[in-house]
Amino acid sequence: MNVTTCQLASPEQIFELVQDTMSAAIHSDELEQRISERLPAFLPIHLLFTDPQLQPIENSYAVSAITKDISVGGLGLISPVDAKGPIAIVSFESKPDLNPLMLEVRYSEQTGPFFQIGGKFNADWSNVDW
Repeated sequence: MNVTTCQLASPEQIFELVQDTMSAAIHSDELEQRISERLPAFLPIHLLFTDPQLQPIENSYAVSAITKDISVGGLGLISPVDAKGPIAIVSFESKPDLNPLMLEVRYSEQTGPFFQIGGKFNADWSNVDW
């Protein structure tokens, strides 16, 4: 795209885009699946998809990705690859002292060349002193 010769979106078109996007998000079924409020969080991560016994999926490899949101219940991710298994092992580049986290993959939807992946933390919260 040559930005010097293309026509840029008008303020009205931008407003319509934002309005449509927000409306779609508000009416999304995804909101109904959430058990706790999610907050935006953009953190670089590494993902490895495994089977339920934590064995790497055949022809699967660790990939770089980014989080999009976080809650007590789980993470939303943006990945260059589709979820290859029911479990995602997540390690945070910015938190090398944090052990990898295990997510139960709840959905994986393609958005352009990327995949939005949602996962629930696989953790026993019963002994946590809130």
